[in-house]
Amino acid sequence: METEESYVILTAENLHAASTKENGNGFTRAQVEHLGFDYPPSKGWLKSVIGEVVTKGFYDDFIAAGKIRGGMLRRMKRRKKT
Repeated sequence: METEESYVILTAENLHAASTKENGNGFTRAQVEHLGFDYPPSKGWLKSVIGEVVTKGFYDDFIAAGKIRGGMLRRMKRRKKT
């Protein structure tokens, strides 16, 4: 049985909703890297992803990455390499 994948269009609203700050302008390193950018990101990085279509799973992972702080991210990266 084949299941249909759900997709999300990245908008300013849903990106800022996943922000770690009340003003909608805070993102963790894990979130920035999940979207494929180096950290710290260059100016305009967020605007450049608006309108992209991603899977619902990818977007859910982006939201979850907002709970990952620097120390945990370093440990995860080390574990991934071994």
